[in-house]
Amino acid sequence: MFSIRSQLPISASVSIPAEQSQSISTIPGGRKIETVPEKEGLLVFLGTKSVGEYALNILGQNIPRTMTGKKTYDILFLNETTKNDFDKKKTEFTFPGANRSHLQSSNTGVAVDAGINFTVMEMKSMLPKDLTPGRYDKIYLIGDGSAGLPLLKCGDEFLSPTDIVNRLVEHNLHEVEDIRLTSSHSANITKNNDFSPEEIEKSTKTNSGWLASALFGQKRSLAEHVYAEFEGRGINVSVSGYHGTGVFYVPEHGKPTTHLRSTTVPATPEQTVRRSDYRVSLGRTQPTDID
Repeated sequence: MFSIRSQLPISASVSIPAEQSQSISTIPGGRKIETVPEKEGLLVFLGTKSVGEYALNILGQNIPRTMTGKKTYDILFLNETTKNDFDKKKTEFTFPGANRSHLQSSNTGVAVDAGINFTVMEMKSMLPKDLTPGRYDKIYLIGDGSAGLPLLKCGDEFLSPTDIVNRLVEHNLHEVEDIRLTSSHSANITKNNDFSPEEIEKSTKTNSGWLASALFGQKRSLAEHVYAEFEGRGINVSVSGYHGTGVFYVPEHGKPTTHLRSTTVPATPEQTVRRSDYRVSLGRTQPTDID
């Protein structure tokens, strides 16, 4: 099986009414009860021109779920152009000889290749018109970024906080209310050199002088910029960012069963941590799930 683990990406990234469908279950004795389907996350790519080199990055958001037997998250594209581009490019990462037993292989490379293969096969790409109302309780914005820079790179486009919010609101995605930026250093004003409490605190503080602040405004993380844009419009949501750079596979850590962040590219094993432990959330009731 040809291995692409060396190519795994480093860096990370409609109407949704309140109602949701119910299903009917029958229990012993003939009684019927209504059950509400469990809500799930949705990956969202806000670019409108192409996915560029982001096909594997997008797949990487689901690889830990495939490796642990969870259902893959759907991926939403805003138009046919980007959806078709992704659907075409993702086929480059399939392995005809892969089977599910490979996911349990003691050879981590073989397991990773199988994980990518089944992610390609099972991940559903969608357009806004395809979304099921009330199905999602959080969205993950796919793209790349830099510490303290108010831009999200999506394929060939650079989106400002205004662009990001405009596109979410246009498709009523803000109604999901839990928005997470997976891009690199989305919670940082400056890059963190490690994950110590002191370094994390330092990376969230601006070191701009009074003149720079007066001329260019207070420096913020991307998550803070996006949250401020929502707040300025009177839209009540939670916006989350993450410290460090997103990485999907670190050989020394074994199989990729959870999302990771690191301080270096390529990842330094001793400076690689679980993503959910370094999430910063702004706004309404804070998310409590581990993801």
